[in-house]
Amino acid sequence: MAGVRRRRARSAEDKAARRQQLLDAAWRLFQDRPWGTLTMAQVAAGVGLSKAALYRYFDTKETLFLAVEEAQLERWLGEVGERLDTLRRPASAEQLADVLCQTLERRPAMARLLALLHVELEQNLSQVEALRFKRALHALLTRLGTQLAAAAGLPSAEAGLRAALYVHAQVIGLWQMSDPPAAVAKLLEATDLAEMRVVFLPALREAAAALFRGLASAPTRAADNPRAVTR
Repeated sequence: MAGVRRRRARSAEDKAARRQQLLDAAWRLFQDRPWGTLTMAQVAAGVGLSKAALYRYFDTKETLFLAVEEAQLERWLGEVGERLDTLRRPASAEQLADVLCQTLERRPAMARLLALLHVELEQNLSQVEALRFKRALHALLTRLGTQLAAAAGLPSAEAGLRAALYVHAQVIGLWQMSDPPAAVAKLLEATDLAEMRVVFLPALREAAAALFRGLASAPTRAADNPRAVTR
């Protein structure tokens, strides 16, 4: 598709389709190369647009990949929710953790994209853009929280939202720990610091299962109990 220039999209439908093509192209490129080497020009060329045309849709590389993250999160969490809905209730902590890890295993670049959120993607945003994304993220995690609460037998949707927020943090933090610079990774393999190595999916399974066990056994908070009466 590179090298073939397309006509400018004019209708709302054409613009939406072109925007989706850009998101798909950016995601494909992200899966194959490091963040630091990926450019807006490469994304534009991937759909046969000029770089100037790409900037009519996204002002910066960060806003483009924030949109990619939102789209990919919706797809991933949609699959997680479908899997959760098939589990026998209440599901065990290990079953819930397996759903997270198995769906992420089929998306090797997903955790790497999520790990860019706070250190890269949110660093060059307007307040309007940041607020729009945070609202979208809140909606996605709220939906996941409702599904987690139902699957795990948590006391409320609010407890489920906390579980979803903590899982989101676990994915980001554990990926960053499991993906050190090459020199640091080599040191961790070759010295007495090997116990500091983190292998992402096994670590996430253990951490997420511990989280779900803890939330399921924790005393019900007043904020989580819709029948609680505030005196």
